[in-house]
Amino acid sequence: MSVTDVFNFEEFCKANPARPVDGYDYVHAICKSVGLPGDFLIWYAKLVCPDIMKIDGMVFISDLYDEKKYKSLISEGETKEHAQVWMNLLEITGLFDYISDAQVLLLAEKIAEGWTAKIRQVFGENCEGARVIANENTGEVFVVVGQSS
Repeated sequence: MSVTDVFNFEEFCKANPARPVDGYDYVHAICKSVGLPGDFLIWYAKLVCPDIMKIDGMVFISDLYDEKKYKSLISEGETKEHAQVWMNLLEITGLFDYISDAQVLLLAEKIAEGWTAKIRQVFGENCEGARVIANENTGEVFVVVGQSS
């Protein structure tokens, strides 16, 4: 079954009128239908609840951090705050270019909530969390940790 052949949640509910179904039933049905690989599911979970670390007092999403790039940005005169933003910037529209704009925005908000929860769990409630950037001109939606100045 290809991804384009997969049913949506509304269709899933209509196909199961005899019993109440929820989002977890839907996830189970999709995983059984498509046969998503285990490592894909782990990476998808890490999208919402990533590994994080602190470098020079700045929070980074571990899988987005590149030490060589960070050092290069700093040596070129960028502030560590600016480097943090650029290295933690994840374009959601690029990952999910087949879903609606409203769904991309909602997904980005959920990812930002997950990143913020993880950051605050590890580094404390006063630590800055993630935020969503939605560019109305280009239609691009990003999740980022850090504030550019």
